[in-house]
Amino acid sequence: MPHVSIADLAHAGRDAYARFQLDDDVDTLTQAIGCLKIVNDHTQLPTVLADLGVYLHDRYGLTGNSSDLEEAIVYECESLARMGPEHSSRARILNNLGQFYNSRFESTLTPSDIQQAIAQTHLAVMEAVKHDDETAPEYFDNLLELIAAQTSYYAAEDDSTEAFGRIEEVLDVGRNIAEPRHYDQIANLYYIKSENTSQLPELLKAISHAESALGATGDDTNYRAIRLTNLANYQLTQYEKTFQGDMLQDAIRNTREAVELASKGTENALIESMALASALHHNYHWNGQVDDLHEAIEIGFQVVGATAHQDTDWLDGMQNLSLFVRSGIKADGAIDDLTVTIDLLQQAMNNENLPLEVQSRSAAMALDLLEDKYEATRSDQDFDLALHAYSTAINYESEDHAIPDVIWKRQSQATGTMSTLFRKRFEHLKDPQDIDTSVMLARQFLASENSPSHCTCASALALALWTDFRSRGGMEKLDEAVELARIIVQRQPPRGADYPGYLNNLSGICQTRYDATGNEADLQICLDSALEGLSAMVPNSNVTLRIAMLLSASSAYISKSERFGDLENIQLAVRYASDARDLAKDKSLPVDVLISLDLTLSQALALRYHYLQALADLNGAVETLQHARATSSEHFLFSIVLNNLGEALRTQFCRTRDVDYLIEAIEALEQALLMSSPGDPATAMYRSNHSLSLFDLFKVTQEREMLDSSIESSDLAIEETESGNTQLPGRLNTSGSLYAARFELTKSNSDIDKAISQTQAAIDATASDNPQCAKYYNNLGGYLMKRSLARELDDTWSSEKSKEDMRASLQAYKHLLYMEGATPLERVGAGYSASSIAYNDKDLKGAQAMIQKTIEMLPKISPLALERSDQEHALSGISGLSSYATSIVLEASADASQALQVQETGRGVITGLAISARNDISNLEAHAPEIAAEYKNCRDLLSSQAPTASIKSSGIPSYEHGKDRYELNKKLDAIEDKIRRDVPGFANFQQPPSTDDLRKLAGKGTLVSFNVSHIRSDAFIITETGIVSIPLPDLSAEDLTNNARLFLEEPMITMGGLRTKNARNISLLGVLKWLWNVAVHPVLEALGIQKSPADKKPPRIWWTASGLMALMPIHAAGDYSAEAGSSIFDFVIPSYTTTLRALAYARETEWKPLRGANCEFAFIASPNKAKKGSELSVEESVRELDDEVQQHCKTRVLVAPTKTETLSTLGSCNAVYFGCHGQSDSTEPCKSYLKLGTDADSHLTIEEIQGSRHQNAQLAVLNGKRISEAPGR
Repeated sequence: MPHVSIADLAHAGRDAYARFQLDDDVDTLTQAIGCLKIVNDHTQLPTVLADLGVYLHDRYGLTGNSSDLEEAIVYECESLARMGPEHSSRARILNNLGQFYNSRFESTLTPSDIQQAIAQTHLAVMEAVKHDDETAPEYFDNLLELIAAQTSYYAAEDDSTEAFGRIEEVLDVGRNIAEPRHYDQIANLYYIKSENTSQLPELLKAISHAESALGATGDDTNYRAIRLTNLANYQLTQYEKTFQGDMLQDAIRNTREAVELASKGTENALIESMALASALHHNYHWNGQVDDLHEAIEIGFQVVGATAHQDTDWLDGMQNLSLFVRSGIKADGAIDDLTVTIDLLQQAMNNENLPLEVQSRSAAMALDLLEDKYEATRSDQDFDLALHAYSTAINYESEDHAIPDVIWKRQSQATGTMSTLFRKRFEHLKDPQDIDTSVMLARQFLASENSPSHCTCASALALALWTDFRSRGGMEKLDEAVELARIIVQRQPPRGADYPGYLNNLSGICQTRYDATGNEADLQICLDSALEGLSAMVPNSNVTLRIAMLLSASSAYISKSERFGDLENIQLAVRYASDARDLAKDKSLPVDVLISLDLTLSQALALRYHYLQALADLNGAVETLQHARATSSEHFLFSIVLNNLGEALRTQFCRTRDVDYLIEAIEALEQALLMSSPGDPATAMYRSNHSLSLFDLFKVTQEREMLDSSIESSDLAIEETESGNTQLPGRLNTSGSLYAARFELTKSNSDIDKAISQTQAAIDATASDNPQCAKYYNNLGGYLMKRSLARELDDTWSSEKSKEDMRASLQAYKHLLYMEGATPLERVGAGYSASSIAYNDKDLKGAQAMIQKTIEMLPKISPLALERSDQEHALSGISGLSSYATSIVLEASADASQALQVQETGRGVITGLAISARNDISNLEAHAPEIAAEYKNCRDLLSSQAPTASIKSSGIPSYEHGKDRYELNKKLDAIEDKIRRDVPGFANFQQPPSTDDLRKLAGKGTLVSFNVSHIRSDAFIITETGIVSIPLPDLSAEDLTNNARLFLEEPMITMGGLRTKNARNISLLGVLKWLWNVAVHPVLEALGIQKSPADKKPPRIWWTASGLMALMPIHAAGDYSAEAGSSIFDFVIPSYTTTLRALAYARETEWKPLRGANCEFAFIASPNKAKKGSELSVEESVRELDDEVQQHCKTRVLVAPTKTETLSTLGSCNAVYFGCHGQSDSTEPCKSYLKLGTDADSHLTIEEIQGSRHQNAQLAVLNGKRISEAPGR
């Protein structure tokens, strides 16, 4: 046998390996390995070790023998160990070792193997870069592939960070080896990592590397188009996370360029076009430009039209197109594009030549679109098409019993959608079988073993059960719906696309359970879920869901305000509902969202009306519900709409006393009862509200039968209400009101006892701090007082029983007075009543404490944010309170200064608000200019706005200023508090004048303020030296009322013909003499004022009064029955002021003589024919006056001017003379008006005059009739 050298063996081994590379024969490879192993046994050269490792790795690839792989790794490691650090083959061997470890990872999926593979390959790249090895780019490819494998199979955070750090290290030292394809790969890796970790910095790196890939691309248009598209996709992803409009615009520009480049090449630009369509779709949601959406839809149709049905790209394109057309129907309500898309999908799902997977996916997409279409059409044909699509979507054929997750998810989604369709058909047609089927479908699918991993059917079931409960009752359904909704939310990632929608479902369902049970935990979940959902939502996306979330938040705040009674929650409820309304403008929305919008907004407005008495809120609630009635007639919530409309109309009747509103209310409630389904939990609510409307009608007609029907309906409503229902206390309270009303007719003890027991039961069933208790306590106090008085007159009852009832009545009213959650109006009324009871029980100190607390709250009843008419209405129910309170203080303490302060605080509340909105703050500006500027700006904004309501073209009421006015009012109060607290010397800022301030007012004449009540009558005399009160025992409230009637009731002593003139004059002289004897002369005597000589100027006295006393002609008081009789002008010069604060305000402006070039006097007159049947000479009179006055100053004469001209003149002139008739309105004094012309449009109201600015005004003269015929209020 010939001798063989080691070199020959090595050469033979390498020759065998070369032949192996040609024939892939494992025996040849084994021969090569054998040769090199013999060589290695003798020499162990690094290159031989390295080659042996490669040969063993190749044989492992053919045979799968793991021992070969392990040997290959060992040999390659030994090769490296024997090789010097500068060896030229080091990079190649490191790369080989990386590949070997990767092979082992592919076999074992052991994380350490892929880590080693990456580490070794990274070293290979770094070595190649160091030696300028041309294989460096190839090794870099390998490194990126390994990191991609690690990212796909296994990506612990630390390992991933280390691997990506290796990429950046390579780029730092060897950027020259990076080619465009590398940047593509790196960008994609960072994008995948950002998706896995939800980390924005990783996405920004993806964009940066994609830009590098684009920058390194040459003139190849195809590659440039691809890279532009990749970059745009990353930019769109960033937009979806950050909503940066500039990033979206970059994506649109990049995709447009990509489409243009791809269109010039051999490609058809389908991928680039669909990317552009997606960017435009996003842009539509960003800026609301429908043109972008239309272009996206057009491109989508072009792309799917150019793609074969069996191609998966067609399905992906249809998925995008479906998204676009769904946005389209929500944008404009047009269903043409939706219908075409459904037709395309139907063709695919019905094409048996296509793979089943294509048919099923097409059917699932068609089903989703048919859900939207059915919402718009309510077509039986569309519903039947949906059933067919559902059948195809869930079809799956396989011998394997285990259904792949992707198939199961599609079936779950389709089943949830079909369940939803049955639920929506139930809401439309009210067929119980539909809601049963909806529940059955979702529940049946949930029973499968895979159900925990998907939430679609669970959500559909929760919504179906929720709807079923609202229609047919059954708390077990609602409890299950809550539990399902809660679990679904818990399973969702907080940044998941479906997370806000599931939160909205949870919020709405918990709101319903709170309404049913009063469980405050449900209310908190409701609010928290809505707010969290809003914060989690993508701005400018899914308008329908955002509206729903806003309404959920509004509903929660409504419930919170009803539970805790604060205005802040009411304002939040109105704000969120108003935001939803603004967002809904010009949008095509599902009918259930539109109904929810109207119901929620109207409820918030009605609630605010009950708190603030702003008529615009009540009118807005009615208009909104009338809109809802017009749009919901075929919806299952129609009965709720009718019920709420009936209640709002009944409230409108209570405010206006227009019986037509009440009749319409009863009709709406009766229709709601007629349409309610058996078991409907809301039926009891309809019945209770119906009983209230019948009760109001009884108060109009006084028909006993009407009252009995009301009681019968109320009792039945209580029977139908389950114990624990949050509405039970209200129904018990209603019942109490009805029995109390029947007691007034029957005087039956059983009726008043029932009224008291029902009302007490309402209190017992309600949390003590619940603001709803306010009306219960108020009613209870009234009923106990009635029973006390009845027992006092009934000999069968002991006086002690009567006193017990009165003491209980006092406690009820007192509880309400100090109840924080009650409205200011409720508390003031209770304080008035409680103080009266205490006074009658000789408890003067207690009466004083309660009445002072009451007076302090008066300004809160009619805030500046309200219109003047609303302020008047809010105060109308407590007329006489100021006089009564003043008398109580005098009785209890005889402190004239304190009593006068109470009087001044309690009267002229509206005037005080107007003064606060206009008075001079120059002193504050000098001391604290910054806060003064803030205060002035807020005050001016509030004074310049008028809350208005109008119906926009969309049919949805809009209230532009209301929300801002209440926010401004709150801010203004806070600034005033800050000024009083923080600015030295301003502790009394915008408060009624202090004692010292009042004494200073007397510097230009003594001030006299009358106070008349059924307790006592007094006159306050204010001089520069002090404040005293003198009793007026002969000035009785009864006499004052009788004399006031002569001025207020027909026949009036101030009006009539010649035939009655003598009798009227005798009556008038009697009133003037009475007024002199009981009021004016005692004051003059107390002041020591004697008749003034003819040649001496008499002193001036400023008189002020309130209530009926303000109507008395104090300036004319005197005894005119004989020549020796005295009158007021024999003693003093009389002047009037409405309140002392008004006088102080008037003196803020320095008086300037009405003469000279800078003075302007305006004469405003109605035309001579302004009064029908009576030719006047008004025009001649004003012109005569003008001829005289223009000798001293500038003048202007306006005959029959428009209101705009008049208000403009008032804003600039120094003095004005009105020569025109007036008309008083006793129900709304602010609507009293001056008649400028001959038609209704010429009526200038007090409210309009007060609302304008009169910067230069010093004097106004009114000469006309019927200008003082309103009762004192």
